[in-house]
Amino acid sequence: MALGVSPALAAQQAGIVLPDTCYILTRSEESNGAGGKKATYIKGDPLPCGLAPLKGGEYTGSRALPRPAGERLDDRTTNVLTLLPDTEITEEDRVEIDKHGLFEVTALRRRSIEILREVELREAP
Repeated sequence: MALGVSPALAAQQAGIVLPDTCYILTRSEESNGAGGKKATYIKGDPLPCGLAPLKGGEYTGSRALPRPAGERLDDRTTNVLTLLPDTEITEEDRVEIDKHGLFEVTALRRRSIEILREVELREAP
């Protein structure tokens, strides 16, 4: 018998780490009818995620993990979003998170081995 995590246990753990629901809004450009282009956003399917606010460069709340402010990739970052690995997202996208609002992507945290994907965000104006 192979050792591993049962699907039920994996789902339970994902619910703890990724308790929120979000939608990735993919940027698209369309003609404005006057020879120029305007940006529009296409809303994707709901995804499990976890939003953690940063205070002084550290996660706060239930996902509190100490991280120095200098480790932040972009100084405009106010939150870190955790997603499932290999989730398609770019720095041009926006993210709508249930009960939290709309956010702009400020930086993607890239790692050689990805267990979860982390994305830096700030509140959209």
